[in-house]
Amino acid sequence: MTTEASGLRITERPGYLEARIGRHGRDPNVLDAQLVRLLHRAVNRAEATPGCRALVLSSASDTFCSGLPLGTAADERWLSRRVTSPWYLFERLTGCAVVTCAVLDGPAVGGGVALASACDLVLAGPRACWRCTEALLGLVPAMALPFIARRIGEHRACAMALTTLQVDSARGAEWGLADLVGTDAAGLLPDALRSLRGCRPEAVRALKAYRREAFPWPPGLAERAQAVLMERLASPDVRRLMDLVRPSPEDA
Repeated sequence: MTTEASGLRITERPGYLEARIGRHGRDPNVLDAQLVRLLHRAVNRAEATPGCRALVLSSASDTFCSGLPLGTAADERWLSRRVTSPWYLFERLTGCAVVTCAVLDGPAVGGGVALASACDLVLAGPRACWRCTEALLGLVPAMALPFIARRIGEHRACAMALTTLQVDSARGAEWGLADLVGTDAAGLLPDALRSLRGCRPEAVRALKAYRREAFPWPPGLAERAQAVLMERLASPDVRRLMDLVRPSPEDA
């Protein structure tokens, strides 16, 4: 069964659910409040579907995810709401009751790097690449950095944020941004899912619950991430830079 809404196509397949982002335009697959809500629903559906062992995030465009939207990033209200804040989506992907898997065969930018990093498995093709660009606008990847750092380490995550340099597929595999790399990212999925068959669903839930206990976030980190981002958004220089690069309504 397949359902589609606002550029997210959800398809039930044997043993897993695929959530395929299909947005196009100047900023394809932007992680705005609407997409965050839809991805939360995809997690809900995966957890409620009998026999579903995995939720697979993929993209119908050349870009996996282009990060947070410049057009709404200045609206601070959406950052504090659980249903729209990227932080709580990343947390759900990390801790939900099914295995989460990101399939990349194109760029993941800004918050898109965290969207992939929050997943349990990342499968990458030759065109996959990762780049944290927030510092170019005077911003800090406050919501993304902890999830990226948990995957590749604090030093490398901070280096990505400071240099804003692009990490290609080969280096992404070396650093741990990708778990499996091949000539076709989607072609890696059957073997990845096959390896999960022996893991009981109750063991997945227990393992993820224990991970949260064994490696907890510092108290109040979600609120601190929100505050850091809001502080930067309040800067006149940041507002000016965002206005310069924000797409016009005609380009959107």
